[in-house]
Amino acid sequence: AQLLTEWSKHCENTHTRELYPIDRQMIWDMLDAAGLVPSKYMRPRPQQYKHIHKKELQRAAEALMQTAYRTQAAFILNLIHGDMRVEKIKKIIKKPNTDPLYDLSVPRSENYIANGFIVHNSTYRLYVRKSKGNLRIAKLIDSPNLPEGEAVFTVTDEGIRDK
Repeated sequence: AQLLTEWSKHCENTHTRELYPIDRQMIWDMLDAAGLVPSKYMRPRPQQYKHIHKKELQRAAEALMQTAYRTQAAFILNLIHGDMRVEKIKKIIKKPNTDPLYDLSVPRSENYIANGFIVHNSTYRLYVRKSKGNLRIAKLIDSPNLPEGEAVFTVTDEGIRDK
């Protein structure tokens, strides 16, 4: 918990231009349609600027709270003030793999938005492999609260059964 607190303070002090993956033109148009002057809340930018800075987004959403767009503005403010953090992905490394991959998740795991998609980090990692006959082995590799271990099971016409 202390390490997380220290890292959070570090990020607050070093990340000064947090971009949100929300189309800035859409926010501009929303302000305009609400009868507000968009340039009062956000700087005019060329079309190649697709996303909006957190401070501009917050100013725009607070102004939109007094308009017909209050539902959208409340959603945006919940995003800004929620437990979510927007981070830029710096590098993706693709590793060759011939085995099937399974991504198992549990409710309330960490979610994030990447290229407009809400995605998540898995909390548990399992390797599932075939054994003799119809036996399968699931090996727990990584878990926040369980030790490594294996479970042997079978797949039948009735479903999954313990061995």
